[in-house]
Amino acid sequence: MVSGKLIVFRPELSSVFELPGLFSLSKSCQLKRWSSLLRQTLLMSCLSFVALAPEDAKAVAPGGVNDSTAINRERPKTERRGGFALVMNSSYGYASFVGYPNFASDVGKPEFRASTGPALGTNFSLFLGGALRDWLVTGAGIITNTTYLGKVRGLQSALVFHLDAFPLYYKGGHFRDLGLSVDGGVGFSIIEDPDNNDEEVANGGSLSTVGIGVFYEPWQFWRCSFGPTLNYVYSHSQSLDSHLVLGGIRFSLYSGQPKKSKKAKTKSTAALNSWSF
Repeated sequence: MVSGKLIVFRPELSSVFELPGLFSLSKSCQLKRWSSLLRQTLLMSCLSFVALAPEDAKAVAPGGVNDSTAINRERPKTERRGGFALVMNSSYGYASFVGYPNFASDVGKPEFRASTGPALGTNFSLFLGGALRDWLVTGAGIITNTTYLGKVRGLQSALVFHLDAFPLYYKGGHFRDLGLSVDGGVGFSIIEDPDNNDEEVANGGSLSTVGIGVFYEPWQFWRCSFGPTLNYVYSHSQSLDSHLVLGGIRFSLYSGQPKKSKKAKTKSTAALNSWSF
């Protein structure tokens, strides 16, 4: 027969003692007292947290919202570029295409190899998108590349995603017009022989295209900006590779471009604010 008493062993006391039964009335009273004490402790903790909260946390949030967790989502004022964006590049330079017919049995065999060698290359690209911030423009578009002055001619077109970034925009002045561009997408490319009725001698099938560039667009009129650009474009597939290093002119249209200020801003704090999302 089991008694209504519980024997507990506590090593630190090296003794045995008895406690009231688990289901005794005294135990129920103790539970109620502990529960009441816990509620009081939690209440006091909450009141202390409110009393000790910093003044900044209790201040009205930006925009007049009386909520310390509110965030000001208002878009920064456009200073240099904004809204819809249209970007065009036209450039010339070095180009080289090497490829094979798009058959697994022909790839890698010297007798089927076709190459433009060092040749004059041309590039035209068109992108549509938007200026998310003064220092960031995104979009999508097409690029076309062609070679000349070689024994054979390389042709290439691709659909790409486009990104323009102005990492030194915060410095102000001319740095607000100095940018980097990145393109990436898929396309197709062929090499043809103009002396043999433009017969196709190599085919790249579906190939990956990536391009990087640096540009400077200081000249402005109306909502347009333009200036020099330098680009490198690489394309690859199992049956064709191409390299282009090109220099030319970049033309940009921004629907939200303000009129050019006569006095460039010199305060770095004002420029830094433009980086805020």
